[in-house]
Amino acid sequence: MYHVIINPAAKSGRGKQLWGQLESVFKEQGVPYQVHFTKHEKDVGRFAARLTENGGNIKLLVCGGDGTLNEALEGIHDLDAVELAYIPQGSANDFARDFSEQGTPKERLRRILTREPYYMDIGLVSAVAQDGTTYMRRFAGSSGIGYDAAVCEEVERSVMKRYLNRVRLGKLAYLIIALKQLARLPQHPLRVVLDGEKKIEMKRCLFSAFMVHRYEGGGFMFCPDADAFDGSLDLCMAENLTRRKVLRVLPSAFSGKHVRHKREIHMLRAKDIVVRAEEPMYFHVDGEVVCCAKELHLSCLQRKLKLYI
Repeated sequence: MYHVIINPAAKSGRGKQLWGQLESVFKEQGVPYQVHFTKHEKDVGRFAARLTENGGNIKLLVCGGDGTLNEALEGIHDLDAVELAYIPQGSANDFARDFSEQGTPKERLRRILTREPYYMDIGLVSAVAQDGTTYMRRFAGSSGIGYDAAVCEEVERSVMKRYLNRVRLGKLAYLIIALKQLARLPQHPLRVVLDGEKKIEMKRCLFSAFMVHRYEGGGFMFCPDADAFDGSLDLCMAENLTRRKVLRVLPSAFSGKHVRHKREIHMLRAKDIVVRAEEPMYFHVDGEVVCCAKELHLSCLQRKLKLYI
């Protein structure tokens, strides 16, 4: 039995058409299913939580972007008891870029119903917000603090992204807002400890990205060597960047060539990471801003997710 979570109103009503296509495949293959239509924000997480709260082996199928996948991942009670199938339908689809699987939603579903899962790493991050609230969040693709998180925060509330989504150009919102924020170019002191041993101090850190996969932010390949099956998180940390240098480095990150700027771009890898800032900074998980915090603790959960894509 597959439990399908889908937003029928997504992409100006195309979500309903998508479900019609997927339902035809379930019927064609004789696979039992139950559909759960979302109506409100965060319904994906609520459905995932309700369906998995009593244990047992559960098969979930979600359709959407990186945020939808993260919401489902966050809602699941016990990852060991769940098989998660995912059909990417977002504006950026950074998570899906690392997989070779392509095709229409119907082709993807036929493949999902007949193949073995990936056993994939995921990340876990904990933080205490300014109001004292403790957050603990999973992430499938990446987490980050600083500039990339501030860009995500503005994209989330951007009218421009909603318009660009309607014309299927939503990923341009990330690049436009990233360039817009260069006017401020906030860089902050940051201290990082890797695996309890290696200590790094930066006086002017623009951002730090902690990644399971290679891409975030609408196609930026910040960690070209990231491997979702190696039990570690890859880090991309940027410091001491002038506006002129950012305009050279940032576009080169689409192809991963930013790593050539070794004075400003630092590539690292660790299983456990502690980040401390002198002032609260936005951080995100899979492009969804969580809160402002001064300290993060990140770790890699090796091969924790049974994924079909």
